[in-house]
Amino acid sequence: MVDQDVILAKADAIEKYLKRIQKVSDITLQSFLNDIDTQDIVLFNIVRKQNLLSRLHAPELKCKIQ
Repeated sequence: MVDQDVILAKADAIEKYLKRIQKVSDITLQSFLNDIDTQDIVLFNIVRKQNLLSRLHAPELKCKIQ
């Protein structure tokens, strides 16, 4: 069984990654396409979020949150 504190910590991390993306999302599509740094920030944080989500949904976890 996975510790609830671990799950909450991962959820907090996911929220942090999404906030980081949101911070740079108030630009036009053209600005985004021309700004490699913003593209890197978005991609990096999406990958980090997805990695945490995949670990939370891994079948071997079989966690039960009460």
